[in-house]
Amino acid sequence: CEPARFVLHQKIFQIIVNMAQKLVNRLMLAGRVLPAPNVLKVNWSKGQRFTASDDPDRLDPSLLLWKDPSFLSNKNPVESRLRTTVDELDLIGHQIVPGYREGRSFARVVHNVLDEEDCAQLLRLVNQKGFTPALLTIEGGLQQFAPHLRDGLQVAINSARLTQHLFEVIRPNLPNVITEGRETGKGGGSEAKLVELNESCRFLCYKPGQVFNPHADIQYCRPENHQNSGDVSRVTVLLYLHDLPLENGGATTFVSKSRAVFSGGKVKEEEVKQGQFKLGFNARAGSVLLFTQDLLHEG
Repeated sequence: CEPARFVLHQKIFQIIVNMAQKLVNRLMLAGRVLPAPNVLKVNWSKGQRFTASDDPDRLDPSLLLWKDPSFLSNKNPVESRLRTTVDELDLIGHQIVPGYREGRSFARVVHNVLDEEDCAQLLRLVNQKGFTPALLTIEGGLQQFAPHLRDGLQVAINSARLTQHLFEVIRPNLPNVITEGRETGKGGGSEAKLVELNESCRFLCYKPGQVFNPHADIQYCRPENHQNSGDVSRVTVLLYLHDLPLENGGATTFVSKSRAVFSGGKVKEEEVKQGQFKLGFNARAGSVLLFTQDLLHEG
């Protein structure tokens, strides 16, 4: 039975590949068909853990696997900021409960942070490096291969130039201070002051059927050898590189009584079972979803 089982698995794999290619062929970016992801083979085993020295993300600069996009030299982020628009997401009205803290938690979408040509260039450079299975960040600064919890793909890079550019574009939409009590910084609790975006970038890709189960993002802490050691993240910055129709799935979903869906586009609200509501945003190239890391979400 083993050969037959192997053939069956191969057929299922080929069907999934064909589905992914058909989906990609329907998606456009900057007037061109979206390229299929360049997926690299790995020999990782389920549950395997990695330290920073293992470098599963191939971040060693001596490997010469990454170069920054040219638009960083050609575009003024302050001028780009003037073209942005913002949609505030109604967490209270849609009963976002798990992790939500009044006056502190927020989620908003900033549109037109990048244009489609910028997105296409960035995606082309990411694809040149090549995708590997997405890893979970766990305690002690380790990463773990856990495809039963997260089975998407990712490319990791470190680029202070890219994140500084994005930071200058979206800066007015970030709180200057976050405390345990209020986003504005008024009230009790310890304060976290806005400094910058950290340079650690993760480009994610999900094929049909792949998912990242409900979770809250782990706060990123800069390591001891960093010049700003001890800096800790409080907000997730999620940049969309291409449009994705709502009917294709793949939206970022904040877990709530209403299963509100946020993924970066025009509001679409519809009634679902048991009087609940679903608030949908079609993914839009160049839009950024900002949310505090206390919110439970999936995608």
